[in-house]
Amino acid sequence: MKSLTLRLAAALIAFSCHIALAQDACPPVTAEAMVRQIFPVTTEAGIWEVRAEAGACGFDIHLDQAVDAKTGPRQLLALLNRKWPTPGVALRAVRENTVYLKVRDDELLTQRMGSTGALLYLATVTFSLTSLPGIDRVHFSFVEGDHAQPGYYSRASFVRSLFFP
Repeated sequence: MKSLTLRLAAALIAFSCHIALAQDACPPVTAEAMVRQIFPVTTEAGIWEVRAEAGACGFDIHLDQAVDAKTGPRQLLALLNRKWPTPGVALRAVRENTVYLKVRDDELLTQRMGSTGALLYLATVTFSLTSLPGIDRVHFSFVEGDHAQPGYYSRASFVRSLFFP
């Protein structure tokens, strides 16, 4: 019995050290790198995909599909919904610098995608719409759940979650 306890303790210590080493292997996030990703000097209009990087060291934000700068929110949402049909979003209104959306399957977003899935979806839609001229934020309307909250989102809304998990 004592031997089994010692083996379990040794395995736990080794596993803990492996996790600590893996976390230390992630490069530190600099303020300059963070600002460059969230607020690039030039922002092309299009679908900006936010996804988790391999190895859990952070997130990658990149232009997945460029569109003409004259593209409006309705056309960009059609592209987003074609690429990610679920949970899907519907355009409610565009007023001043804000696009108002209704999430079609809020239960999927808030309960079944998990915290990271919901974060990545909201960030992708927000980064994409705010790449359009004159759009600075997005208002998502849905029933609040365990993994997401409705409300106003901008690129700055994701600084803490994407870079300081």
